[in-house]
Amino acid sequence: KFEGFGVVGYDNIKGKYESVWLDSMGTGMMKGQGTYEANTKTFTDSGEFSDPTSATKTRTYRTEWKIVSKKETVFSLFGKGDDGKEFKQMELTYKR
Repeated sequence: KFEGFGVVGYDNIKGKYESVWLDSMGTGMMKGQGTYEANTKTFTDSGEFSDPTSATKTRTYRTEWKIVSKKETVFSLFGKGDDGKEFKQMELTYKR
């Protein structure tokens, strides 16, 4: 059974948002920093995580949370392939 847990908070000293994600499929945590753009209603963060399946053991990621309305948010996760090119790994739409 897959289970995951994430936390996002604002660091007043750094002036940035920080995020942490952990789940039952990995042995490490995804840790990132990001910003919120009020004009596009988009929170973007990026960071790295331990990846036991890769040769380097560390991979980078980028996420976008777009607030569509008070009842809808779209989350997108981007990663880099072995060729170094970024691609969308996942997109989730949350609706109330």
